[in-house]
Amino acid sequence: MIDLSLPKSPHGYGLCGQDPRYSSTTRTLSAIFVGGGSLIIGCAQTAKEMGCSIPAVLPTDDVFRAWATNLGIRCFDNVEQTYEFLHDVNVDLIFSVVNPFILPAHLLERARVGAFNYHDSPLPRHAGTHATSWAILAQESQYAISWHHINSGIDTGNVVVQCPLSVASTDTAMTLNLKCYDAAIEGFRALLAMIIAGADLQGSPQTVPVIMPVGRDGALPLSYSQQRLWFLAQLDEDSTNYNIPLGWRLQGRLDRVAWRRSLDRLFARHEALRCTFVAGEDDPQVQILSGDRGLPVVEHDLRDRPDAQAALLDLCQEEARTPFDLAREPLIRGRLIRLADEEHVFLLTQHHIVSDGWSLGVLVRELSSLYRAFEAGEDDPLPPLAIQYPDYAAWQRQWLSGERLQRQAQYWRDTLSGAPARLALPTDRPRPAQQSFAGASVPVVIDQVLTRGLKRLSRQHGTTLFMTVLAAWAAVLSRLSGQDDIVIGVPTANRRRREIEDLIGFFVNTLAVRIDLSGEPSVSDLLERARRAALTAQDHQDLPFEQVVEIVQPPRALDHTPLFQVGLAWQNNTGGSLDLPGLRVEAAGEGLDQVKFDLELNLGEQGEAIAGTLGYATALFDRATIERQCGYLLALLRAMLADAEQPVSELDILPPDERSYLLEELNRTET
Repeated sequence: MIDLSLPKSPHGYGLCGQDPRYSSTTRTLSAIFVGGGSLIIGCAQTAKEMGCSIPAVLPTDDVFRAWATNLGIRCFDNVEQTYEFLHDVNVDLIFSVVNPFILPAHLLERARVGAFNYHDSPLPRHAGTHATSWAILAQESQYAISWHHINSGIDTGNVVVQCPLSVASTDTAMTLNLKCYDAAIEGFRALLAMIIAGADLQGSPQTVPVIMPVGRDGALPLSYSQQRLWFLAQLDEDSTNYNIPLGWRLQGRLDRVAWRRSLDRLFARHEALRCTFVAGEDDPQVQILSGDRGLPVVEHDLRDRPDAQAALLDLCQEEARTPFDLAREPLIRGRLIRLADEEHVFLLTQHHIVSDGWSLGVLVRELSSLYRAFEAGEDDPLPPLAIQYPDYAAWQRQWLSGERLQRQAQYWRDTLSGAPARLALPTDRPRPAQQSFAGASVPVVIDQVLTRGLKRLSRQHGTTLFMTVLAAWAAVLSRLSGQDDIVIGVPTANRRRREIEDLIGFFVNTLAVRIDLSGEPSVSDLLERARRAALTAQDHQDLPFEQVVEIVQPPRALDHTPLFQVGLAWQNNTGGSLDLPGLRVEAAGEGLDQVKFDLELNLGEQGEAIAGTLGYATALFDRATIERQCGYLLALLRAMLADAEQPVSELDILPPDERSYLLEELNRTET
């Protein structure tokens, strides 16, 4: 048995007592907590009392989220966000009060000291009690402790933990016979004390250098991604391929003064929105416009127009088709269109060089807060920003250099060596000599029953939902193309640092994830290959895609994008909706109807289901073809659930209705 007693100190539990193990040179343990309810709150509060820092939590209910929010602790929305955070921030411990356990094995490996789950499980009836235990989950932990339930001398053996990682097994068993909330908290306190006493906490954790403000009196560099977009813009100055359109229909009494003031404040708050890009002697440079000029907005009054709806459509299309001048004008603009006294449509367009998908969420959230305050006669409620996007761009140039740059470059050079230049998908029309970005999309819905099954499959194989869908999408593409080497473009928010979470700017990066389907892999094999491919790509995501292309040097052509022509985006951070007091807000405006790749699968969890769209290049595909591809994906996902050990190549991807149609056509042809 391990002695879990805590050495007493004059100051109680903590890292600062008189015991030599709590010397002034020891640093603070950091821990992430996962779960919901009073027990996880009690454990987190206990950890704080014992001197631990809590940089973030993954709450599974509103109670724990509210507790953390009140203390200014960051709250994740899902497992993917947690992994993104742990990529660059070293955390010592992960504690969970969730059954079944929801964090996959690859995330547990990020815990520097250990990962633990609290599980409430009944003993056999003859034991006559209900016991609970803390269980170690991370195999590489300094504390490899097997989990036993022991009561009255009865050892029930190792209890199977409902998580995708086997419990570590050693000759020593730590047993905690806990019967109530207080006992659970005391068990947690004892476990944490043991870790504090035994963990190597000398020195400082390895962290990424802090992003600091830079001076504005000299030349400001572009970020790597911005520089690539700038070069593309020079090739086609009239292009609108990288415009990001937003549109809202506002019904009710709009306080136009408060709305205008909100837009101007947003414009002044974020330097990224005020950046212009000019050619320098060697490289392009950033120039920042004054925040006093305000966000440019053109107003249209259609109240007396009998053709108001047709005029509105024309204005939406005109807005979508108007390019930006990257060197002279603000790269964000708006149009306020008045249809009636209490009905407006507002169009807001940004250039991708100053914004991205995450930024839309920041923009919507801050616009809502600003309008709510200004409409009520209050001051700006938003806290000041510690840094701005130009500070990040300068930091990126300095940080991503030397050995770090060489290491990441070598990974991508090795990973993508010999990858196919193009995915040979069958198309409805020949590929044009120059790539067309004209696109459309069809809806994709993975219903609740199938989603539950996919979550179960993911838990069993240590993958996230995204990884499971990635594996299935790769299998469909392999079946359609006849290729067993598939490269899929996966965007990543690239917001792993807390100080850039609230910034508007161009942070997103795209990873070329290579999936190997050779050798007749089973479903289990493919899931493992997809998991490893996704994780290693995430571990090397700092190198911008534009530099990856330059390093790999794939064959270049005007008719397709380099490295991959198919994408998969998993929407973890929904942009949210505009929330304006006294107004009903609905989406409005005509989109750009453009795609960057031949196929773009955009999915995310929506309630208990998974939903999204499959975008496609209309120069290549008909809508009916894409609808069939959606059916193939759904059929393959269902087949994966049926037997995870069957070869992927033998999975039936034809939906029942298409199978019946094909059989009827074949019979008719034979007749």
